[in-house]
Amino acid sequence: MAKYDVTVDTRDMANKIDTVSNKVSGVTTAVVAMEAAVIAAERDATNKLCKRLNKGFFSLVTSQIEQKNATALSSVNAYASELIQQQEALLDLKKRMGDDFVILTERYSKLFRGLDVALHNRVHELDKPVIRFCEWDVAITLNRLNNLIGTVPVNQTESLATTQAIAAAHIKRNAQALIAQMTNFLTTCKQQSAKMQRIKLNSFVGKSVLRYLPAIILVKKEDRGEVVETKLPSGLEQLIGQRSCTKIRENMERTVEGSGWENVSIESQRMVAGKLERLIATSGLNERVKENMKKLMARNETWLNVKEG
Repeated sequence: MAKYDVTVDTRDMANKIDTVSNKVSGVTTAVVAMEAAVIAAERDATNKLCKRLNKGFFSLVTSQIEQKNATALSSVNAYASELIQQQEALLDLKKRMGDDFVILTERYSKLFRGLDVALHNRVHELDKPVIRFCEWDVAITLNRLNNLIGTVPVNQTESLATTQAIAAAHIKRNAQALIAQMTNFLTTCKQQSAKMQRIKLNSFVGKSVLRYLPAIILVKKEDRGEVVETKLPSGLEQLIGQRSCTKIRENMERTVEGSGWENVSIESQRMVAGKLERLIATSGLNERVKENMKKLMARNETWLNVKEG
């Protein structure tokens, strides 16, 4: 069988392979560089896009916040102007109420001062008989003491015993008269005391008697609510005592706070007005005070009464 020896020269192919290898390496380097450039370009584009998105979103949020802030600021300004108007109205109302309170206080103070003077004059007239009686009795007592002064007998020795007996009898008679006068005086004082007790206190023992006293109830509306104050005539504590006045105030304020107010009927208004006119007409006050009382009654347009509990 024939043999063939073939000699293959691969140097050219190796040289070409080296060239191709170099070129492949260059291509690889170019691809890597292109990939890095593409990645860098994509990164830059992504960063620019994110920045623009962040800026747009921030601008959108900022505009929305500014719009809400403007809306809230306009609402706050509107509420503030309304509150300022209400504050001015409340201050004006407070000032008017203060002026009205001062006017009413002065008006009723004058009225009650007139009533106090009238009551003082009446009490003085009632005390006149007692004062005159005391003055008369004191004068009699002083005269009696002056008449009881002993006299010194200046006589002869023979008539000394008789004179002393006469003086002793005279002193005894004066002492008996003095005891009788003292008994009469004590009896009269006891009767006068019993009479004064019947006048001052209720003569019907065991029965309740209704008595009316003038009083003013002031109801003021404040931030904490309604405040009720009771004004009683000056000098009333001296007549009935501080404890009774305090109890009257507490009962009236408790009744007003618990029950409230209601309108008075026309018939009751006419009855009260008629009785008040009769009291004014029969009082001993001067004409100016009477006219002022009638004017105050005519100006009263609101008639209220405490509700029955």
